[in-house]
Amino acid sequence: TEAGLEEWRKGMKKLASLLKETDPVIRKFAVLCLSENGDRSVVPELLEYASTLERHFPETERVLVALARIGDPRAVPLFLSWMEGEARRVRLVLKYLSPLILRVKSRDPWTNTVDGVISCLERAEEGKWSPKENAAVVEDARKALRQMTGKEFPKASDARAWWNAPQERESFLKKRTSP
Repeated sequence: TEAGLEEWRKGMKKLASLLKETDPVIRKFAVLCLSENGDRSVVPELLEYASTLERHFPETERVLVALARIGDPRAVPLFLSWMEGEARRVRLVLKYLSPLILRVKSRDPWTNTVDGVISCLERAEEGKWSPKENAAVVEDARKALRQMTGKEFPKASDARAWWNAPQERESFLKKRTSP
């Protein structure tokens, strides 16, 4: 019923308000609960909470999982912005970016995501991080591309060539963004 739906929404907003608590255990369980229900109405609160995270990797991973499970395209810019940072966070983003984008049917998020992952792969191949981190990011970026596109790319230049071919890109985007 409409009344039941309104109560649900109020409960989700109340749960999302717990993300502002100082106790990390409360925040942890709030994120876990929010990730289980798939309600897109709490995405703004999750994004706001994510913006407060610096180097808290367990909390960062939990919020990435929650946003990926919900599958809202509003989360894509956050994911992509975190692919500019340190290798550890980049690898977390790459781990959860595919589950997020595979739920999205909008063209722009797909375009930005594929381009962002290819750019990340290029940076890793160029040596942005330490050799060990570069190797791990390359592996994770290739895996993310394989999950998103169904294609194997031995090198970033192969992925870029595919993505820059207008017919290939259009065909791919049409398949991924059709209802």
